[in-house]
Amino acid sequence: MASTKIGNLSGELAKQFKIYSNEIADEVNVKSLELAKSAVRKLKETSPKDTGFYSKSWKIQTKTYVYRKNQVHTIHNTTRHSHLLEKGHALRGGGRAKAKPHIAPVEKEIIAEFVDAVEQIIKSGGN
Repeated sequence: MASTKIGNLSGELAKQFKIYSNEIADEVNVKSLELAKSAVRKLKETSPKDTGFYSKSWKIQTKTYVYRKNQVHTIHNTTRHSHLLEKGHALRGGGRAKAKPHIAPVEKEIIAEFVDAVEQIIKSGGN
């Protein structure tokens, strides 16, 4: 009889943990998308604007994993040349193009905001 009560208790405890973890995951997904949108806005503002095409090309790609509904938001530039602007590059006629760091500061800021947000979500219990 005692093992039945323990079995019921552990089953109920497991159910509550699952509800809690799903609430946390949902809140983290919402905050993650919000911060990804913020990062894209900031990148569009701070990117080099010779023609304007590069700065307008920042996008969010979302991948949803079935297990626990986790979402991963990847921010990328559709021109595929952002690393050349960020780090600098060799020029055809010799010499180097000067680096124009615009991704790293935004990345650092968004990561710090995300860590703080996740800590706050966990402390508040996902509510």
